[in-house]
Amino acid sequence: MPPPVTGSSANSSRLAQGFRRCAHSGVDHTTEYRYEPLDASKGEIRLAILLPGQLYDPLVLQLRIVQLREPELREPWSPHHIPKALIQPALPPNCSVRRTLNNRLLYFQPAAESHGPPWNPGWKGTTSWKHPVSQSDSILPPTQFSREPEDPQYEALSYVWGSSTDREMAFVQPSDSGQEVKLAQVFITVNLAGALRVLRDTDQPRALWIDSICIDQANNAEKSFQIARMASIYRQARRVIAWLGHGADGSEMAIAAFKGISHDVAVVEGGNPVPTPDANVKDRAYRLHDDHFTPEQIVAISALINRPYFERLWIVQEVQLADAGTSIIKCGDDEMRLGDFATALWFFSINQAVAATPLLHNLGPGSEDARQRVHLIATMMGPNLNLTSWEERLQLLRTRKCFDPHDKIYGALGVLPRELAALITPDYSLTATEVYRNTFTTTLSASSHLVQLGECEYDEGSPGIPGLPTWVPDWSVPRKTLPLNGNGFVSGQSRAWALHPCPEILKVTGRAFGFVESAGPVAPTATIDVLRQILAWEPEGAAKKPYVGGGTVLDAFVMTLLGGRVRERHFASRLYPLANAREEYCDFRKVELNEFTDIRKMVAVSLMASMSKSRSLITLTDGHIGLGPPGSKPGDIVCALLGCNSAMVLRQQEDDRYIVVGEAYVDAMNDACSFLGPLPDNCMVAVHQKQLLFVNFDEPGDHREDPRLGPLPDAWERCQPGAVYSTMPWLDIGFMNPETQEARVWDPRMDAPALVAKGVELHDFPLI
Repeated sequence: MPPPVTGSSANSSRLAQGFRRCAHSGVDHTTEYRYEPLDASKGEIRLAILLPGQLYDPLVLQLRIVQLREPELREPWSPHHIPKALIQPALPPNCSVRRTLNNRLLYFQPAAESHGPPWNPGWKGTTSWKHPVSQSDSILPPTQFSREPEDPQYEALSYVWGSSTDREMAFVQPSDSGQEVKLAQVFITVNLAGALRVLRDTDQPRALWIDSICIDQANNAEKSFQIARMASIYRQARRVIAWLGHGADGSEMAIAAFKGISHDVAVVEGGNPVPTPDANVKDRAYRLHDDHFTPEQIVAISALINRPYFERLWIVQEVQLADAGTSIIKCGDDEMRLGDFATALWFFSINQAVAATPLLHNLGPGSEDARQRVHLIATMMGPNLNLTSWEERLQLLRTRKCFDPHDKIYGALGVLPRELAALITPDYSLTATEVYRNTFTTTLSASSHLVQLGECEYDEGSPGIPGLPTWVPDWSVPRKTLPLNGNGFVSGQSRAWALHPCPEILKVTGRAFGFVESAGPVAPTATIDVLRQILAWEPEGAAKKPYVGGGTVLDAFVMTLLGGRVRERHFASRLYPLANAREEYCDFRKVELNEFTDIRKMVAVSLMASMSKSRSLITLTDGHIGLGPPGSKPGDIVCALLGCNSAMVLRQQEDDRYIVVGEAYVDAMNDACSFLGPLPDNCMVAVHQKQLLFVNFDEPGDHREDPRLGPLPDAWERCQPGAVYSTMPWLDIGFMNPETQEARVWDPRMDAPALVAKGVELHDFPLI
């Protein structure tokens, strides 16, 4: 007998009648479907052909094996590069073109009195979907990869599997059956069954690719090579259908509101909103502080994006690889184009009126958590994911949910740079420990950088993945802390000097900066409790007490809690100068903290709270302070490691090996000062677009040159990013040896032998 069906009694009755009809049609209830093997060498995949039927009829499919070729790479294009062939003939003077989230070209003709780019409120002029000369409406190819007419035509389903214990029966019909129809049974989750009933046509079959059906989940070898093809499967789908579930909790209102926004607003590179040519509210794109959403709409939108779909790891690559112009978001009977949904969601996430409303409490335990969740989902769905680094994409996916810990890596391959993803082959016969360790060593070998070391957080009380070395991130669980992302440039532009003598050990090179003398209580996760802990951390007499690194202890305290994120350092940002941040913190100290305290308008204090969550304020034996990882203890060593731009806290073991406790922020370690000493008085650092620049007040010059390093070795010269071909284009080549044609990212003057020749004392740290 089929398992019980969830839903109303009327629906259950109709489904039961359908099962009885199916039972009298030759169904063998004792036979589960047996998959025919796929030939990986031929690029074979399965398609699920959903046969027509009425809403409450049993679900019947055919599984058809087809060949899906690997697509060829076209001329690359991106938000910053659109092939000239797509915008011919040449544009008139001053006219510009941008790609939108819907893969359409939007043309801008500025007026004489216009100021700034099209996303600046001072811009005036006309916009058009049509080329100003040819009047053609240009829709970009959905991907950089070619499609051919003979390629199989199908739709790919993006959905949440749901509980594996809450299942329904579907039936598989042999595609070559004769007069006698013998059906085999296959069990699918209730959520998938609901999607298929809504998607099923009444009069014609529908070709779909559905991961849980089209991949034999009991065959690890097949899973491995099919998962490796997921990017191609979603890229080459005619469209992707993102199934959010049945309509409920005002979802119809939420989608209607999003349709209104996407009619008036387009989003171009960098996540910048601009008005559409046919906008009903012409300046809506510029009015980020206005109320564009009613309270009822905000509640409905909050409920919609709080659905389990947006917690799932696999959906990130599925929507990022989809053709945003043809793919759809579907919730019950309501649907809209994926690109329109991503546009409206991005606008919702950056709308200041939405950010200030307490209605977002529906999304989490606090308004700040809710805003972070909205921004995270908008990044997953929207324009800026391809502008983030590969390690930031892994960070994002670490927050998502999946059933199998292997998939924290394998589910990311579709959104990693192609050249890097090609180095990681899915293999479900390996343990999660082996997969994570291999991923770490593969990315280290490809990049010569220890960026993933900053993802490690040692937790004695957590079982984690068995046998995982402390130098390998446990991607199976979300981070406790906000990533520092190497903004301190602790190792400058150096490459990693690391050896991997055996599976358990990674030997790295660097130098110790200091020892932890004390570690304050770990800050909680709830914002109000974090703020109380910050006040408790503040050293007594901080405003007047001189700091070991210069200035006052209060200056150092504020700078530390901000993780160095101040305008003096990030000069082209919207961050506060240190003096303003200190003033806001002093005002905050006068606020009476309770559950109704609202710090949303206190920008610097909000950032301090975010940076401090789950961290500990550490004090070193020489008086320096820092933000340490949650496991910090007295006696831990704070180190600067070559090729790792975060300060790392290590714990020495009896055998002179070290445990990785986690990353830290110590302001005095920034900008390779542990290796090169302080900057000259006439020079300051400026971080711009994740690059470390040096400003010399006395003489102009190349801002990339660190005055402490001296001239490049005779055999080397600098080159402009992108000027030299790289097999790893996601890394910018910065240095070239014309004699040997060797090209490299990292500064040869920061190599370990070069530093030793300058008198820098380096040490090896075997990590376990």
